[in-house]
Amino acid sequence: MVTQSAIVTIEHVQAWVAERAKVAAIHEESGKRLAELDAKLDALSHFVPEGVLGALLKPKFAPNPRPRVEWPFTDLVLDALANWTGGMTPSNIRAKLSEDPIVAERVARSINGVSNALSRLLAKGEIIKVGNRYYHPDVHALIQGGEVVEEQVANETKTSFNSWMHDVTRRLGRAFTASDAISAAKAERYGSEALETQPSRVYSWLSRELYRKKLVKDGDYYRHPDDENGAPNGNATSAPETGEVAPSPIESQPALRLIG
Repeated sequence: MVTQSAIVTIEHVQAWVAERAKVAAIHEESGKRLAELDAKLDALSHFVPEGVLGALLKPKFAPNPRPRVEWPFTDLVLDALANWTGGMTPSNIRAKLSEDPIVAERVARSINGVSNALSRLLAKGEIIKVGNRYYHPDVHALIQGGEVVEEQVANETKTSFNSWMHDVTRRLGRAFTASDAISAAKAERYGSEALETQPSRVYSWLSRELYRKKLVKDGDYYRHPDDENGAPNGNATSAPETGEVAPSPIESQPALRLIG
């Protein structure tokens, strides 16, 4: 078999030489600009806190190169946190993602998608949790260093869990068991998120409100003091069937017997 070798002409060489000269000029100019930028960034170390400087120099979360509709919930959550100058609760993040028509339907279908993603990211150290808020590490560093003022979420609920539970149980329109209260709370997004992190929160609320006389207990049933539709002795027509009552973990513990 006869092969033909590539023919290099004088014109080819001249073109390469000319192109190299252009690239060298660009490279030299870029090198000068790079040195200038490095000098400016080095100067920051004298008056910017180390943690803040690290957050500034480190690139923010790099979005997944795939189409956004294919992003996993972890990437969607990271993107939301990286683009908000402050902390966000799970409901804040879900509301923000619900505004995006590309993923809104998917967020609505998956009740625990955001919460599960937050748990995974927190376990991997990719986000920071303070109280009930989650932060992107870079954003948190800037806030702590005083470089930015934390932005508040406009639609964040100001209702306490305590008053919210009173509203939820009042809407039942009857006396209720601990199981009823838990089911009613879980049926709404705010309560579902609260009980996901603190499963015994309803039991604590029931005990506290009984002590404060904000609730009345008749047998296994609770009611509000001003509620005339209560069911003393558990005889309400809407009372749950036997076996539905969920006793408090504290109330169900056996008594201790002292052995002397």
